[in-house]
Order: sequence, then structure tokens, then C-alpha cells
Amino acid sequence: AMELLVNESSASCLEAMSIAVLLLGAQSVTVAAGDRKQKEPKLKADGKELEGAAALDHLRSLISEEAKAGAAQEWVDKVGKVKGPALAVELDKHLEDKVYVAGGLQPTLADALLFTNLRAVVKKWKAPERCEKCNVTRWFDLLQSRFPAALSQVTIKLAYTEPAKKAAAADQAGGKKGGDAKGKGKEKGGRRAPAVSYEGAAKLDIRVGKVLSAKVPPEAEKLYLEEIDIGEDKPRIVVSGLVQFVTKEELEGRMVAVVTNLKPAKLAGIMSYGLVLCASNDDHTKVEILSVPEGSKVGDRVQIDGVEVDPNPSSVSPKVWSKISKQLKTNADAVACVNGKALTVGGGNVKAATLAN
Repeated sequence: AMELLVNESSASCLEAMSIAVLLLGAQSVTVAAGDRKQKEPKLKADGKELEGAAALDHLRSLISEEAKAGAAQEWVDKVGKVKGPALAVELDKHLEDKVYVAGGLQPTLADALLFTNLRAVVKKWKAPERCEKCNVTRWFDLLQSRFPAALSQVTIKLAYTEPAKKAAAADQAGGKKGGDAKGKGKEKGGRRAPAVSYEGAAKLDIRVGKVLSAKVPPEAEKLYLEEIDIGEDKPRIVVSGLVQFVTKEELEGRMVAVVTNLKPAKLAGIMSYGLVLCASNDDHTKVEILSVPEGSKVGDRVQIDGVEVDPNPSSVSPKVWSKISKQLKTNADAVACVNGKALTVGGGNVKAATLAN
């Protein structure tokens, strides 16, 4: 494993960190905060100490072909040519129906370079600007959530919160008119408690599927190309980045939960028509495929406990999926949940093996 020492105030350090975290992963590179006066990234690799351009060149040489191939070259070319604010405007429009710049479900070189270029811009934005450029804000927040403590987080706050004094005055007025309505739905300090919504998640069509085959395509060594039976006329082709976490033998024949109504996406040049639900730790060094309850049948629909799911769900765009995915988390018992409500099949829970909370 390599060790990368960085100072986030340096652009070259931020670029090195972005490539290491987003494209190479914590298993390959450990990122730590270096000296405050450090201006260039320092990389310890194979018994050598590389600094500056040499460190960046070495990291770039390790990027997988799929990350390079899907890098949306036009956006890579724009970095450095188009100034930050103007680049943000163009990127916001481009990301309307995409999770990442290249349109796939994993970041590429384009995402790493654009994140480096736009971090200072996004950091200066106030809530109105972040709301106006909501696609860039959503993309940026998704990427920064992957970074370790070596990079300070940019606080993203979009919602307007009514000042406590105004909220209290409104409560008093409501109390005079309606009596017991005073203070309803409030948290301490006069702020309204955020409403929990399941509307987006209820639009997901998650089905029980059986993995018939799993192959590693020659053009994408970290991906499985899977054929999954979900009860349709023919198996679904699904591409998953699970090679480093699950063996082919463990995957084939397994019953899994598949999101079937995501907009098809191209990964490493291969079209994928679904997504296998998994649990992951924070730094993505451990991933477990979610298990469906014993007795589940191919084609069974996964339900949300206590929530009525959409009986005729339409296609879900990457933008909508990005928002919904943030609501998905395992609880203390490793049960997969949406905002605290369990995913179930036939009354049994969908679970991870060990990854709780």
C-alpha cells in the first residue's frame, strides 16, 4: 500500500488526493495530512518517495482503463481552460440526468479533476447559489463524502430555516387562534423538525433476482458482467463493481435484491440494466451483497415496511437515485432500511451479513 501526504490548500495536493480517493481507493493509497507549509503532494510507494509532478504522474499511471475510458474527455480538456464559475454553470446542465460526469455509476478521471477545480468555487457559494446549481451541489457532496479526514468537508446547507423569533411569533398567533396547535412539529429553538419522506424510495422497483452467471470482461477487470433472472422473459444484464469484494463462485447462484427501474447506464462501454443492492463501510473498503429472506422467489418485489410502494413505477433517473441512495442505510441489526424503515420480502428482512449502521 502507498501513503500520500497532502495539504488541502494546495491545488496539486488536492488533485493527487482526488485521484487516490475517487479512482484508486483506500486499499491502494492511505491519505494523511502533511505539513501545513507543504505545497506539493508527497507519495511513498515501492520504497521510494515521490514528490510533486512525479507523485501525480505515478498516481495517474495506476488509474484503471475504465476510469480513463469513461473520463468524458471533453470535460477533462475544459479543466484549466474554462474558469471555475463558468465551468460550474456548464457542468450543472450536463449533470441534470447523471450521477457522475461520464454517465456511469462510478467516478472517473473527469470527476476527480473537476472536483479539484471547483472545490474552491463551491466552498464560496451561499445557499441560493447552491440551490440554483443543485446538480453540481449534489454531485460535489456525493464525491466529498468519500474523502477521509485529511480533507475538511464543505458544509452543504440548502434549506431555508425560519428564524426562531419569527417561528415563535407565528406559534403564538397560531396558539391564539387554534390553542393546542402551538409548537406542533417544532424542535427546540423554534426550528421545524424535518419531514421524513418515502415518496422517492416508493418509486423504486426492487426485485429478488438470481445470479445465473458472472464474468469479468477483459476491458474492465474490476467489474462483473452478470446475467440475473428477475422473473422476466430473459435475464437482465447488470454490471457491478464487486470483483475485489466477492468471488465469482460466491456470486453465481446467489439470490440478490436488484433495483430494476434505474435508467440504463454504460459502465466501461457495457450497458447495465440494473443495480445489485449492497452495504458498504464509510471508506468503501468492505462491501457486502444484501441477502434476501429465505424462501424469497425470483421476481418477488421488495417492500418498505409500513410504506405503500408505487404499483406502476416508472424509470428513475441518476439524479433521483442519487437522492434516494442517501436514505438507504443498515440499522444496528444490519437490516437494510430507508429512513429507518426496513426493506422486506414476504415479511422477512433484507440484510447485510455484518455491516450494521
